[in-house]
Amino acid sequence: MKCTLCGTLSVDKPQMGIYSEFEAISMDYKNATEFRKNLFASLEKIVEFEEVMTVTTKKGNAVIMSEKEYKGLMETLSLLGQPGFLERIKEVEEGKEDDFVEINAEKGL
Repeated sequence: MKCTLCGTLSVDKPQMGIYSEFEAISMDYKNATEFRKNLFASLEKIVEFEEVMTVTTKKGNAVIMSEKEYKGLMETLSLLGQPGFLERIKEVEEGKEDDFVEINAEKGL
């Protein structure tokens, strides 16, 4: 099941699903030398097509993504960290939209 907010995260298994879902996304890998040679073209591609790129080095890897992707990821993580959020999403997906709206109205959300 996909997250209704970003479409990429599993709402069934947030602890296990998040990493595996991101691994399923096609990610471009470049070593640091290759990335440095094509820096501007790589950055334009990342921003324009909202891609994620991993730059590999001897000391570890770095992941580069567009600001839009980063902000979306941070927003999703923030929402998923709120107690009861996943349960509320499941209620909506099960057709309990009216209850969802009423419950949130009662809570001032």
